[in-house]
Amino acid sequence: MISISKNARNILKAMFLAITAICVFRICGIKIDLFPEAHAPEEYALLEDYLPNGLEPFYMGMPYEDFLTVVGKEPRPNTDSSFRIEVTYGVQNQPFEMIIFYFDLDGEMPLYEFILEFPGAFDIHRYAIERYGNPNFKDEWRFDTGKGYFVRIWTLRFLFKQRLVIAGTIPGTEQEDHLRTTAN
Repeated sequence: MISISKNARNILKAMFLAITAICVFRICGIKIDLFPEAHAPEEYALLEDYLPNGLEPFYMGMPYEDFLTVVGKEPRPNTDSSFRIEVTYGVQNQPFEMIIFYFDLDGEMPLYEFILEFPGAFDIHRYAIERYGNPNFKDEWRFDTGKGYFVRIWTLRFLFKQRLVIAGTIPGTEQEDHLRTTAN
């Protein structure tokens, strides 16, 4: 018989309960709104069209402080970068499994990029074409926001995952260089 400490048993019980809860949510099809109470300001409603369902409270240019108000707690950002803050959330009951938010470190620290990570078997390119139509700038999608920058959208494969990247060419961010090139 294998001997396990009481602490290890408690950890195993907690893991079992967490896995069971995830399975119940998936089997029963329970939908969890990511942030049900929050909505983007009205002047940013058009920009919501570029984001998948469940991300409506977020928008390009959203100040980091407003983001913290929406999520209701201080996330543990990855601050290894000298020019941005990266915040990652695991997601359930969406086609994507994880979302990464990029915020610039200057000024109001605007949200300028979303990276949605999908399972490896997911056909991310087909999903993007169904959502945005055919690419209108080389192998990506570009849309003029009418706010002095473009929204750039592209797909990529990262290790065993598929990613959809939605970035704003907001002045002062790492994406600003792409502001000079526009859609057809």
